[in-house]
Amino acid sequence: MKIFRKTKETSIYAKFSKNIKIKLKVPFLKHLLEQMFFHSKLGITLKVVGDFKVDTHHIIEDTGIVLGKLFNKISNKIYNRFVFSYVPLDEALSKTIIDVSNRGGFYSNTSLKGFINGNFDIQNLEEFINSFAINAKYTIHINCKGKNKHHVAESLFKSLGLNLGKIFLINTKIFKKISTK
Repeated sequence: MKIFRKTKETSIYAKFSKNIKIKLKVPFLKHLLEQMFFHSKLGITLKVVGDFKVDTHHIIEDTGIVLGKLFNKISNKIYNRFVFSYVPLDEALSKTIIDVSNRGGFYSNTSLKGFINGNFDIQNLEEFINSFAINAKYTIHINCKGKNKHHVAESLFKSLGLNLGKIFLINTKIFKKISTK
């Protein structure tokens, strides 16, 4: 299974693989995706090239579109339709619920606003999740709280990853590592 998308702003290639190999020049998003795939126990090869002249919005949104389409391609292999998880990270706590509904939608009572590392606009993460949900055709609900924006975002992506693994009932007993550290 693989997906390729090319627009005026981006060129993105993704396929499931044995390992996690992400080539992306948006360091914080790369970090979050590595966490998501690590905790899902799914491997991914992802290569993202984009136009940084304006900002990273299209890169982040289009990455969500491509990954959503990739997950939609394997929707016939689901084991659990409804999944949820809570993930803490220090003071932050994220809850995500996914319904593999074939009617994609994203719902959140969490407002992700502000900047991380001086230049990463955290509200683009909502665009990523919305694009992912619509293209995967999953209904995704999130609720996050915490003071540190990095911790909130990371706990959210870890929670999403856990749920993606649960959808496909990835055998977590074969994985020895419980942390990327």
